[in-house]
Amino acid sequence: MLDVTNHTGYLDRTFCAGKTVTNDLSAGDGLNYAGFVFRAPTSLDNDVFIARLDYRLTADGRHLIFWRGAVQNLRNPGAPFLPGDAPQQDTADHSKGFAFGYTAILSSTLANSFRWDTRGRASALWATPTNRGTLFWGSIKHHL
Repeated sequence: MLDVTNHTGYLDRTFCAGKTVTNDLSAGDGLNYAGFVFRAPTSLDNDVFIARLDYRLTADGRHLIFWRGAVQNLRNPGAPFLPGDAPQQDTADHSKGFAFGYTAILSSTLANSFRWDTRGRASALWATPTNRGTLFWGSIKHHL
């Protein structure tokens, strides 16, 4: 059996040098190594803001316009490898977009509608200073 009290497991002797004590005997072979389970302090900052404006161009409401905008500000640090370490990677998404529309009520049975929108996606997945690497991706789309 693995001697958890004297820190003689493989993880303790070679990799962690006693920094963390193995505490999960369900992982490993019970003789040479065992697992280490801890609750990682992570947070989800998912801020999304949406606004819409409607305006009647005519008093009878037969001509209307609207504008709608959305901003996303997500920053979610990942879990660390060991307690007290920096997160292994962070994820960020700063997408933005807006839409514009015009509606004309021409008669009781006929209406005309125009819509236009654009979306810009700016996302990143980056690593900590000890695990160097950054991945950015983005796109801009226009729709009629």
